[in-house]
Amino acid sequence: MKGASKGDFNHPDENIEFEKISIQKVNLNGISMVKVTIQPGWNWKDHMSDIAGTEWCENRPIGIVISGKYHAKHNDGTEFDILPGQAYVVEPGHNLWVVGDEPVVAYEFIQP
Repeated sequence: MKGASKGDFNHPDENIEFEKISIQKVNLNGISMVKVTIQPGWNWKDHMSDIAGTEWCENRPIGIVISGKYHAKHNDGTEFDILPGQAYVVEPGHNLWVVGDEPVVAYEFIQP
């Protein structure tokens, strides 16, 4: 493993596309970071549940919103908006969706 590593979202290691969502992924010394751009109208349950095969998202996103507005709802009843400049951790068992007419741009860490 190198002592330092950097990635470039303009030239990512991987591009991932789903309906209303694009993800650029860079790999850094065993962890990954993603830039997520999500279009208005996107809702995890509506757009990803069938692909994932689960009712609730079972990932654990850790990130920061750069622009746009997210809403998170956890299956324990916890609910909150995530605004630009706010960092977040949403535990497995949640739904996320875009609020309003502006795309959400967020950066997230992907843990191994």
